[in-house]
Amino acid sequence: MEMPHQEWFTSDLIDRHIYLEEQLGDGDGGNFLSGWQCINPWQCTIDSEIVEKRQSITPSTYLYADRYPEIERAFSDLHQSTDGCPPERILFGAGSTQLLLLITAWIRSRNMSEVFYIAPMYHTLHWSLKTLGVRSRPVNSRHPFEPQFSINLPDKETVLIVTDPIWYSGTRMSPEVIEKIAAWQSATNSVIVIDGSFQYMEWERPVESSIGCLDPSLTIRVVCPTKQLILHGYRASYALIPGRLHRYLATLNSMMFASLSIDTVAFLLAAPNLIMQQAFPRKLMSLAAHRHHQLRAKGLIRASWSPDCGYFCFEKLCKTGLEEQALMSGRYFEQSRYPDHHRINLLSPQITALCSDVDTGLSVELS
Repeated sequence: MEMPHQEWFTSDLIDRHIYLEEQLGDGDGGNFLSGWQCINPWQCTIDSEIVEKRQSITPSTYLYADRYPEIERAFSDLHQSTDGCPPERILFGAGSTQLLLLITAWIRSRNMSEVFYIAPMYHTLHWSLKTLGVRSRPVNSRHPFEPQFSINLPDKETVLIVTDPIWYSGTRMSPEVIEKIAAWQSATNSVIVIDGSFQYMEWERPVESSIGCLDPSLTIRVVCPTKQLILHGYRASYALIPGRLHRYLATLNSMMFASLSIDTVAFLLAAPNLIMQQAFPRKLMSLAAHRHHQLRAKGLIRASWSPDCGYFCFEKLCKTGLEEQALMSGRYFEQSRYPDHHRINLLSPQITALCSDVDTGLSVELS
């Protein structure tokens, strides 16, 4: 199977993102059609509950998640409900980028100089691995949503990094692929690291997850509730981890990043209720799905695949007059086969550049 020249490819990918963020002012602060800033119509309602939790926290002390066992219990119950089984342990941190760097440091502490991954992989994880001297080798040439996608897994014990869903295209890994990875994990005793930052953001009601077929004693999975609630200003993510690794990773996390902020703790105290009982992720994903349907129906975007989760899609823009828009092509995501496609943020402040009468979200009901 032909693979990209990884060292050149990674440097080029990282440099492209650095240029966007440094030379182009973070792409107008992320407020562009392909960018990362979002408008959340329910922001004030969600935020009010987090602010209420904040009032009960003493800001004069260092804050660690272990001081609030109710946080881990609540998220464990959430995963019992959604996955059918609770995680062995949960490690909390300030954002997925932090946790992915932490996991990279853990890999390096095991004296590993090489890992494998299913492309694409988020650019900051490419940077973390490269900076800490860990070579990353792709096991696929086409991405999971493309025709003729296949993986060539190594015949040895190692670490495999999987991104599920494929964030920039809004598509989930198929159960068949997860089951193949699970069989390989069992045969090789390999650790699987899942960047699941965009998980639990399905456009339809959740289907039964195939993640449960992976060995929990050999699997680390990052989940990002701030993305589920589209509250990026609160920096909070967590990793579902094997119980045997919890003490070491918690200590390493403290050494690298110290304690949590008061806003992170307040968010984590409020999030399980906002996600499960009040179902704000379903409202937000109903809005993203509704907008995608509008744009496709109007002939403004198109692709040969159908996104089913998250707030990004990767499509051909069929509207003219977008020359002033900053756009991210597949070259930002290890993708060179669709040069006329670009990432689109369906919740972007600039979505009206595509269609001036897209739904604001206030009339979107739960699916």
